[in-house]
Amino acid sequence: MSEAFDLAEALSALAIHECDEAAFKPIGLWDSFDYRDLGMAEATGGKVGAIHLRAKGPCQRDLGFHRHELDFQMVYILKGWVTYRWQGHAEPITAHAGASVYSPPGEVHNVIDYSEDMEVIEVTMPADYPTIDVEVAG
Repeated sequence: MSEAFDLAEALSALAIHECDEAAFKPIGLWDSFDYRDLGMAEATGGKVGAIHLRAKGPCQRDLGFHRHELDFQMVYILKGWVTYRWQGHAEPITAHAGASVYSPPGEVHNVIDYSEDMEVIEVTMPADYPTIDVEVAG
């Protein structure tokens, strides 16, 4: 996890980040999505990240179980749906447009399916964090 920081200080400056269609890039962690940086990392000195992800097409394979070393992760489903599986939970969970998903720090999870029109906003603290692949039995 990242070291403690002053949230009020990190969020003290007004920031407006205009984006257009050309802002989507295939530069994120997963090659099956395009990513658009929403400018929060720059505005908060890396304390908070916000990205807009969208599927490049239908799901071809799950992403594999993994965990993130961060303090906060929330996903808001803008369009379509996403199916997750968390370690220790027997059933997968599908979140549809309008749903938000909070995953506690360090939770092992997998994106196992999504619609070809899936778009989400992901907010994290900090903006940059390591992702660790995890072997999960069964």
